[in-house]
Amino acid sequence: MPIEKPLGIDSRVEDLVSKGDREWFEQHPGEKFRYRDALLGEWPMEVYLARPTASSQLCVEVEQMSPGMRFRRSYWVYSNSPADEYLRVWRRDHASTV
Repeated sequence: MPIEKPLGIDSRVEDLVSKGDREWFEQHPGEKFRYRDALLGEWPMEVYLARPTASSQLCVEVEQMSPGMRFRRSYWVYSNSPADEYLRVWRRDHASTV
């Protein structure tokens, strides 16, 4: 019996983010972590519905365990919080076309 995906997860989005993460780590071979915004369809719908405030942004931390093996974590970042500032600086310093 096939395993059903939770409501809201889109296989096409999963493929897209997996490809983007893979390409990003290929372009940044010395990095272990990547931070990016979550895409709608990447996580179960209840994650998006649990948005704490209107200014919160769902972000993803991608950890590369080894080439080709990555672990994704999602979390909410509040606007103008220390985490928000950290992500702005990290994104500036790790700018990429992927």
